[in-house]
Amino acid sequence: MPASAVLKESSPVLDLPVLASRSEAVACARELVPKLRERAAHAEDLRRIPDETISELRASGLTGLLTPKRFGGSELGIATLVETTAELAQGCVSSGWVFGNLVGHFWLLSQFALDAQQSVYERPGALVSTIFRFGGNAPVREDGGYRIKAGEGKWASGIDHADWVILGATPSGEEPKFMLVPRKDFTIVDDWHTSGMRGTGSKSIHVADAFVPDAYVVRFADVVAGSTPGGAALDISLYGLPMSIALPLSLVGAPVGAALGAIHVFSKSNHARLSALVEPELSAQSATFARVGEAAAMVDAAFALILRDAERVDAMQGVGDVSARYRFQAPRDLAYVAQTCRRAVNSLIEASGGSTIYNTSEIQRIWRDINGVCGHVGFNWDATMTGAGRFELGLPATTFNRFSK
Repeated sequence: MPASAVLKESSPVLDLPVLASRSEAVACARELVPKLRERAAHAEDLRRIPDETISELRASGLTGLLTPKRFGGSELGIATLVETTAELAQGCVSSGWVFGNLVGHFWLLSQFALDAQQSVYERPGALVSTIFRFGGNAPVREDGGYRIKAGEGKWASGIDHADWVILGATPSGEEPKFMLVPRKDFTIVDDWHTSGMRGTGSKSIHVADAFVPDAYVVRFADVVAGSTPGGAALDISLYGLPMSIALPLSLVGAPVGAALGAIHVFSKSNHARLSALVEPELSAQSATFARVGEAAAMVDAAFALILRDAERVDAMQGVGDVSARYRFQAPRDLAYVAQTCRRAVNSLIEASGGSTIYNTSEIQRIWRDINGVCGHVGFNWDATMTGAGRFELGLPATTFNRFSK
């Protein structure tokens, strides 16, 4: 039965479909893949995700995957997010990336006080973007909150569709904080002109003058430690985990889906040509067969590894379940999976012929996208492997994770 034929329960707050299971969520995502594939080039031309894609993601209930049930969400967990993101990214890498980011940000939202969360969920289908390193003038303490004047930040994926943004900022003379800011208080800077991931619309924003009440602020150190007011109030294990364990997994479905999509495109484009050959010409293509077979094995293994990690996180009951080893293993696996998928796509591009030079080439777009996304600091191979290697050797090591500092 197609996902659209399943009668879904309506949520009390979001008034959007509630997905009952991981399998239902994956089926919904799979239904959308052909549409996303049709719009992938359009998303690149727009330099943002098309409005109809966002509307379909909302209407399907997929944007509520990590929203707490208390606020009408599905609360299905990290493994569901990874798998659905990978499905969507097979159709459009940029759409998968934005989906994973926007849905993952609901985990970060859950760390704020309940009143702040309620303010976001009052608008059905509201979405939240994030900037982890907000610059410009430092926020200044005022009575009851903080004043931001002439602040700015980059890399706000999906910001065109966001109703709120979470800013990682360091107020003058204080420790780092996360601040929740509504759409009316920031402007979007149209500066996203890139070689890859064009459709993500990861533009900059500017905050001219905004007041952020204390209820919309949470300490960065508390989010890192898994000891926030929101997490405690929700009293659900997922929302009480350290940020470095849960949130980064929202990123990795996109490169996995990109690689799966590249295998699909490569196989489809070569099938007609190769199936028309007879021996000995067919045997002469053995290198092509071996290349696509190896790429498929690489991606399958990478996907299995990261799903294992995500399922492990979903099973955790709290901070006490996060071992010292896993604090190094988590960022290691994140980088390993993304970079393995990147290598698989690069291998296929090498065997794709001269036609990939045209901008209309689907596999060329995937190649540009995955090489762009793998430049993300969360997928930094050298730093994560160095830390993991030092840990394995019993040497002093510092965990490399942008979400733990």
